[in-house]
Amino acid sequence: MNSKKLSKLTLSLTLCFALSIGSLFMPVNNRSANAFGTKISIENLIEFLNISFPSKENKKSSSKKTSPYSINEDINGDGEKELIIWNHDTRDAYKVEVLSKNGSDYVDDPLMYPYYFQKVVDYYKTQINKTYNSKSPIMWYYLSDAELKINKPKEALISIEQGISNLKNHDSALYGMFLSLKGEALRRLGDYDAALKTLDKAMCSLTSSKFSDNSSIINTYFYIGKTLESIGYDEVQKEYYRAALSLAAKEYGVDSKDYIKVTYKIQKKLNRISHNSSPSGQKLIK
Repeated sequence: MNSKKLSKLTLSLTLCFALSIGSLFMPVNNRSANAFGTKISIENLIEFLNISFPSKENKKSSSKKTSPYSINEDINGDGEKELIIWNHDTRDAYKVEVLSKNGSDYVDDPLMYPYYFQKVVDYYKTQINKTYNSKSPIMWYYLSDAELKINKPKEALISIEQGISNLKNHDSALYGMFLSLKGEALRRLGDYDAALKTLDKAMCSLTSSKFSDNSSIINTYFYIGKTLESIGYDEVQKEYYRAALSLAAKEYGVDSKDYIKVTYKIQKKLNRISHNSSPSGQKLIK
């Protein structure tokens, strides 16, 4: 990509970047405690997760929040157990976290995703085959997210478009979240121009919605940084990683386990860039 073309894209990105900085004080939506569970099969997991959601007639119980369900399992056979958490969102929808041990903390490490998220894909495909879930945007969102995490961007794009087609309001935070995933899928497919434009739209959508949570904005900063890295613009990329860290600090507090968990992958990227371009010994401030 030539510098003139990049400057046009980054002008647009800069606008939403500035707007998003103003969103650093957005309210925290959802936090849940972690608990340790036991290893179970995906079939038993699906059965367990569906106990409260047996049918579309049971609408009252289907909206009831449940405690996070956690599994402590060595998913990659390295002798170290990972922590898998199924956080209930709504109805049959769960946000799944796969966390690896880093010292005394558990962190979000993308290297672990391929070892587990096929099970998550299988879960959501099973759920979407149910009539009452087939047009649920949130179900399609979590399916596309899981497909990306097992590096199937083409399948993820199909799920993203299906989810967006079921959205009633394209001004919603969920629309911005879909666009964020779409931008990352396009990046993985090598369409960097389209990825940056889509991520710009995602950022504008997320920062303009009063229902957006900061974790979605942090992820979008991260995806923009990765796209700029793919093009080869490290200096611009740094600013988006730093913005993600700044927002995470305001959201969780720099001394919290949540901050360490969320920012591990971002710090790794930023440390690598700094190591390659700065004198040795330079340390990052959280």
